[in-house]
Amino acid sequence: MKYHVPKQFVTQKDLELVTELLFVYPILSKQAKDYINNNRFWESGIFNDNLHIEYANETECDFFVLPFKFISSLETRFLEVLNLARKHGKKLICLNNDDFGGDYNVPEDVILFRTSFYASERKKNEFAFPVFIPDIKKLSSGFCYNVSVGFCGDSNRPIRKEALAELKKGDIPVNHEEVFSFYQNPSVDKKKGREKFLNNLQNNIFILCPRGCGNFSYRFYETMCFGRIPIFINTDAVLPFENLIDYKSLVVFVEEKELHLLPQKIKEYCKNNDLMEKQEKCREIWETYLSPQGFINNISTLL
Repeated sequence: MKYHVPKQFVTQKDLELVTELLFVYPILSKQAKDYINNNRFWESGIFNDNLHIEYANETECDFFVLPFKFISSLETRFLEVLNLARKHGKKLICLNNDDFGGDYNVPEDVILFRTSFYASERKKNEFAFPVFIPDIKKLSSGFCYNVSVGFCGDSNRPIRKEALAELKKGDIPVNHEEVFSFYQNPSVDKKKGREKFLNNLQNNIFILCPRGCGNFSYRFYETMCFGRIPIFINTDAVLPFENLIDYKSLVVFVEEKELHLLPQKIKEYCKNNDLMEKQEKCREIWETYLSPQGFINNISTLL
């Protein structure tokens, strides 16, 4: 597929919202790329110069792509790019990494990839896209052999609290490290918080991945990337490439109403699967579909 990205609409402010710059990154200046990678603490290095995207001019492309984060269907810059796409008879692809899960009221000729929304309210032109993260697998020392559940983060949310409470009733060890909002809280040492998080990934085969403020989980993608097995709590969520990935057989997949069955579900998973093979498979799926290049390679299956 060929894309047209009108990069003249990008501002320096847009460079702070890294994940939505997927399509525009390869054609940014070195100065802009350096700005991105020097101003994002844990997200530096999400994209690299090996990212391959096929571009074309306005008439020869298959789709236009919004070169900044989609915020609103009423935003002036969005409407300018949309009108340009319509002028050439093309649909417009937009990316939105945000906690908002409501209706953006996008026109039918706009294809919106978003992180947070609900399967029961999904529009036909809305699709899930993965949160793009650095390849943290390089920080791993290899397989984990500890049949235990890890969670490092803020448990002060009802679904997280309930899931952890149910897990601790079982006989599978739970390694819970409380780190309160280390991404956003200015009083928390982010480097130390990140080190704790990565150690938690290293030392547990299973990682609890409930939703955060939005109806999606950064931790889910970090777990897949690291080569660990997510315990995914389904809250009417939409996952990327559900047309290609059988998540229910890949990860420990638990519906929100089944939280009381968490210990049982994990035991059944352990009984029915080779845990080393599943760790490898989770990493493979991240590389193939959920990494930046993986997303680019497979987006055509959805459009």
